[in-house]
Amino acid sequence: MNQTPTTWKVQNPCLTLYAFQLRQSVSQGNQEVMENADQLWEQCVTFGEQRQILILKSLKTELRCYTYDRKQSKYCYNPNNEAQEVTAEEKLDPDDCLELIRKDPKSNQARQLRFHTEPDKDGLRLSGEIYPLRIHDTYALDLTLRYRETVDLIKLSQLNPTNHIQASLGQT
Repeated sequence: MNQTPTTWKVQNPCLTLYAFQLRQSVSQGNQEVMENADQLWEQCVTFGEQRQILILKSLKTELRCYTYDRKQSKYCYNPNNEAQEVTAEEKLDPDDCLELIRKDPKSNQARQLRFHTEPDKDGLRLSGEIYPLRIHDTYALDLTLRYRETVDLIKLSQLNPTNHIQASLGQT
């Protein structure tokens, strides 16, 4: 007689979320930034706080669309700064995409941030990458989460950032 295992396991699971947030609306004029344009980045920070992912908790310090406000003693959304930090090689063109991670002058590699957490109570260590972009009038997020261990299938639900990250144009 065949028996169903009581606990299903998955080896080295990896989950990638692609999310899209409208930055500016045609109905509001080409340069007018939406009121909730920063929602995607704010939700990434919240997700980082909940999962103890330091690089996500401090994401605003890495993004071109945030600048430090000395009066408020924090990073604030400033979409105009994206154009100010563009390098000569990037030549910001409305028909192009722009990597939002601040450029490391010593590297020509794609601007993505890698991270890992300390092992949890089950000894599992979460790692991954985040790659934020601006594509035309839209912010895009590529967030990958993975475990390098064999994991109970039920634990994968904790990997699902879609419960925490809701984008205006959708996600997959």
